[in-house]
Amino acid sequence: MHPENGSVMVGIRHGHKSFGGRWILQGHARDEPVHPLSGPIHWRYSRPMQGFALFLLLIVTACATRQPADAQRSDTAPSSATGKSPGPTTPTPRTETDAQASPLVAPDEEAIETTINDRFLDPKLDVDRWKKSFEGESREVFAARNEVLAALDLKPGQSVADVGAGTGFYLWAFAESVGPKGHVYGVEISPRFLDSLRKDAATKNITNATIVTGTERSIELPENSVDLIFVCDTYHHFAYPQTTLASMRQALRPGGSLVVIDFHRITGESSKWTLQHVRGSEQEFRSEIEAAGFAFDTRHEIAGFQDNYMIRFRAGE
Repeated sequence: MHPENGSVMVGIRHGHKSFGGRWILQGHARDEPVHPLSGPIHWRYSRPMQGFALFLLLIVTACATRQPADAQRSDTAPSSATGKSPGPTTPTPRTETDAQASPLVAPDEEAIETTINDRFLDPKLDVDRWKKSFEGESREVFAARNEVLAALDLKPGQSVADVGAGTGFYLWAFAESVGPKGHVYGVEISPRFLDSLRKDAATKNITNATIVTGTERSIELPENSVDLIFVCDTYHHFAYPQTTLASMRQALRPGGSLVVIDFHRITGESSKWTLQHVRGSEQEFRSEIEAAGFAFDTRHEIAGFQDNYMIRFRAGE
């Protein structure tokens, strides 16, 4: 509707051909035929055609706003169930729709870092190379693994998730600690690590372990399914920390623990690699985790740690 004279302005074209009739450019004194590829919809039919043009406009508007049947089904399809059984069963994968529907998840969170996981998502990743790097005595978290296990104080029958399980050296130790009545979940986003973990579980005949394909937003475990979540040298790889932490809170049982091991990042003291690769300090990461609803519990002192720290949180109410 023109704001001054109330005339109806329509522009209706089919492909590169205009429907018949003469067009008048609103506000111009002369009339001229519309060019088949010409500009914005500020043309109108001369008065004898206005009724017909308005009729066509209503038809076109109705067709444009009608949603296809497939799209309607997609919008209304129910999301997959997350499952709530606390037992040591294979978790039902959670969809992104499930995550966004949860009151604990921040669906609009922007990625803090968009490329940090690229090398691990590479389908050509050399697992053997990373095993040598991850499982060498020069790596603190490997060399001090027995101290870490003692600090975790795992009990037979517990359920434990190793988030960022990598090559699995902690995961297999957890499986032994919780025994046949317990269960462990190895959560990974790397396709090559996932393949390797599944093969190793079969080779080692470990029957109380489930390998879970996580995402950069979720650990993909059912609600109330684990007693402890272990994150070793992986928290700084969380591209969506608040969203990921929310999925952890859902997965933890009441009174459950989140244990994080990561690198000290101290300006002027830490290595160049750490300062460039690790985005936050211990205090910054602790603040993020507490902001997600976890309560700080304790800081474990590991004698073999110099570059790393180990902190524990409890799931908030």
